[in-house]
Amino acid sequence: TIVAATVPPGDPVEFDVFLDRLRDSFGIVVGRRADFEIIRRNDLQPSGAHQKSVSVNENDLRVNVTAFRDLIVDIGFAKSYADGRTIVTTDEGRR
Repeated sequence: TIVAATVPPGDPVEFDVFLDRLRDSFGIVVGRRADFEIIRRNDLQPSGAHQKSVSVNENDLRVNVTAFRDLIVDIGFAKSYADGRTIVTTDEGRR
């Protein structure tokens, strides 16, 4: 559903563009290097009036990005190529 909500049929996008759309449209951050500061600046458990820094295990976040990309490929909404690119697409015939 989330792929269909961010990638129009017949308009494939690079995986990073897909992740940008997830962040911009839904506030979902998967854990790319570009997400590290966003995650650090947010207090995931608000218990005080001031903003706190969140501890981030950057290796876990990188693993999360890889696992998410692999999942999107496994379910058929993306293809990874030998040059390292991953293209996310929707199938017009899939309902």
